[in-house]
Amino acid sequence: LTFNNASGSWLFGSAVDVNNDFTITNGAVACGAYDVEIGGSFTNNGTFTTTGTFTFNATDTGNTITLGASPLYNVVFNGVGGIWTMQDAAIDINNDITITNGTVAFGAHAVTIGGNFTNSGTFTTTGTFTFDGIAAGKTITSGGSNLYNVVINSADGNGAWTIQDTTAMNALTITSGSLSCGSAAVTIYTTFIQTGGAFTASSGMTTVYSTFART
Repeated sequence: LTFNNASGSWLFGSAVDVNNDFTITNGAVACGAYDVEIGGSFTNNGTFTTTGTFTFNATDTGNTITLGASPLYNVVFNGVGGIWTMQDAAIDINNDITITNGTVAFGAHAVTIGGNFTNSGTFTTTGTFTFDGIAAGKTITSGGSNLYNVVINSADGNGAWTIQDTTAMNALTITSGSLSCGSAAVTIYTTFIQTGGAFTASSGMTTVYSTFART
């Protein structure tokens, strides 16, 4: 499925299932709250808007996701054997990321997440995940894959996240909002810096190997 008209504007009227690649070369695509399923790569060089769920269900390797300057709302990866590589330097997900099956390679890219992060597949990252949502009751489930840099920076200070399982990360920064480790064992390999917000250590064990600073 390809959209390619510089002055074109398209509005979805129902859920969409794309068996292979979805490409926006030029123009504006408004997906509304409708769900979109994509069996291949997604490439945006125009504009799109969505308040629904994009589900990537490929079962092969070599798939790429290029959002351009447009954010997703909910994104689900659910393809056994599927591998997706994120292409943008900055990736904005306004609500939830869910990895049910497959492997997602975030690389060194910056990822902003407004809601939950839930992994029961595999992901890799050497970049920063920033949680900037404004709602309480959100969760972070790493599912056996390691985070790298994590920032809690709620846009209005009311965002609250709880870590659900054993989690390792390179560095943690809290500037606004709250993070609870619950009963999960959490390991921070380099620095933990808190300049605002709230932090609740694990009832299990929270380990910081290098620098710990709370101001």
